[in-house]
Amino acid sequence: MATHSFPTGPDGPHASNDVAAATAIFAQWEVYKSIIDRDFMRHREISAAIHAFVKGRFQRRFSLLDLGCGDASAIPHTFAGTPLARYTGVDASAAALEAACRNLASAPFDVVLVESDLMAHLTAAAVPDGPRFDVTLAGYVIHHLSIEEKLRFFASCREVLAPAGALVFYDLFRQPGETRKEFVTAYTELIATRWGLEGEALDNTCRHVQEHDFPETVATIAALARDAGFTIPGEERFVDPDGFHRLVCFAT
Repeated sequence: MATHSFPTGPDGPHASNDVAAATAIFAQWEVYKSIIDRDFMRHREISAAIHAFVKGRFQRRFSLLDLGCGDASAIPHTFAGTPLARYTGVDASAAALEAACRNLASAPFDVVLVESDLMAHLTAAAVPDGPRFDVTLAGYVIHHLSIEEKLRFFASCREVLAPAGALVFYDLFRQPGETRKEFVTAYTELIATRWGLEGEALDNTCRHVQEHDFPETVATIAALARDAGFTIPGEERFVDPDGFHRLVCFAT
């Protein structure tokens, strides 16, 4: 039987590309849910790849920190049959966390949900006597951050990992040599032609990409992780045919 806690995390100033502001489009929960349910951002394939990675790496009980957890609806399926013992989900949205509490109500592991900006939470946790996690999960969150914030993100993730821990990271990526402007053009074209969104939902989703998405190349993400102290090169566990959505796992 899971035990649940729902504390409020630390608040603090954030840069102009604040994650809560950058993800305002997802306040239209039904739009985001339709994107997930129809697998436009490859959540199903990524979930399967995460499951395979964790099953192959952890035979003992492990703890998981989920940064930007949203409603955590995929967590029970993704980690089914794994020895997950304790789950900590962090998100800036109280509404999302209320949904996460319902979705994890019957989870066979302990659950802690924290309402906080993820960078503020990481900064508070990345201290010598802070909590340590076997796995840190970050999905579609840091492409909203500046390059300096991304480096701090990786450095803090490295600090909160236990020995032999892993960062499971999936996000949007630019192609080698592709500018941000070229990425925005290509990705919004994909959204407009393949996602089946119309009217305000389409306009808002494309505007979100234009105003708030700042993805990096695989090489840049690898360099940021290396500079942050991840000594083992990232292992790419999933990439979609268009190269936009990738899962990379970094080990300590």
